[in-house]
Amino acid sequence: MRTLLLLLFLLLLPMKTYSAVIEKIEIIGLKWTKEKFVRRELLLKEGDTFSKEKLKNSIRNLLNTHLFYRITPEVKEKDGKVTVVLKTKERFPIVPIPKFRAKTNGTFKTGIEIRDYNFRGMGNHIFLGLTKWFKNEHSERNFYINSMFYRIIKDRIDVGITLNFFNSYNNVFTKDNKVLGNYNLKSFKANIYMIKYLDLEKIRRLMLSFRPEINRYSNWIESTNQYYLSLGFTVDKTTDMVYYTEGSFYSFYIDFAEPNLSTVFTGSLIGTYNNSLKRGNVNTFSYGGSVGTKIGYSGNGFLLDSGIPGYVSDKVKGKRFFNFKISHRLALINKTVFIKPTIAGGDAFSNIPDNFLISPGFEVEAFWARLVDGIIRFKIFKGIGNGSDVQTSLKLGFRW
Repeated sequence: MRTLLLLLFLLLLPMKTYSAVIEKIEIIGLKWTKEKFVRRELLLKEGDTFSKEKLKNSIRNLLNTHLFYRITPEVKEKDGKVTVVLKTKERFPIVPIPKFRAKTNGTFKTGIEIRDYNFRGMGNHIFLGLTKWFKNEHSERNFYINSMFYRIIKDRIDVGITLNFFNSYNNVFTKDNKVLGNYNLKSFKANIYMIKYLDLEKIRRLMLSFRPEINRYSNWIESTNQYYLSLGFTVDKTTDMVYYTEGSFYSFYIDFAEPNLSTVFTGSLIGTYNNSLKRGNVNTFSYGGSVGTKIGYSGNGFLLDSGIPGYVSDKVKGKRFFNFKISHRLALINKTVFIKPTIAGGDAFSNIPDNFLISPGFEVEAFWARLVDGIIRFKIFKGIGNGSDVQTSLKLGFRW
């Protein structure tokens, strides 16, 4: 009887199911990217139990490196074992980018930038650029170097270094609404940062950066050396789908400035949230905003830019702010020309009396995705109310 009961108990136990094991992962189509880079981004390894969810997140990981147009998976199962084939189509990694920007006052900026998005085939970035304003009495010139070494420390930490050299001439110095003379400016800015990924999907990230800024004035203004330390936390759930981006993103950043602007300390705290929802084939509906406040004390020497377009600069700077944007990006011509009507607004809390700022506008984007993603982008915003301005820009560039 005891043997019979034991047999019945064993028969009533749920049957254990064995999932297929990954025997092989094949990667096809690589030209400029090393295979070990792709395998590092994958959440699946040979010998692991196959998971559709991990395969999906692996493809997201690869797309968010911005090095691929497409990752097409193929799963083959035989005798309880799985072969995963990933067919890739890469973006061309080295791009010369002509720079052009025009303003309604007749001034325009031109220049050149050389970008390598995949230095040594491991997703590292090296950018070199030079720009100059024309029909501008200040003769502003800017030279910069931007480098980012991707997952270089323990496969979890990015390291980046940016150097920026700027100079301008014949700037007007005013005091109490009186022009006292001209001055020249030479400026050097750097940004040394580290980003640590807290999960394999690279969704949660910590950031630490150090930013020295050195400004040398020829007359009237005392030269300054300023140093900033930034700490940040981001949650990035976006996915780059080449023709559009979908998903949510939010971040919190705190900046500390060396106390040469005050007797205590100076800094800022800024939070941001954005979300992009797919509507139709490649159309998206996006919304988001930011809030920020100065922390510490610096009198009027440390103001935050609220980033609200369509207003003169005095209206959008203050000790605290909030802003928002709501937009609908629509394809006018297949996947080539897009229009994005937008409502922007917020408050910089600097006006007396305080005003809520609203600025409707739109963006037209000509986009093509072949070897690289070229863009011609035109923006126009018109503020409503006191201090409003019409702001336009025309920019030639590349999305990556």
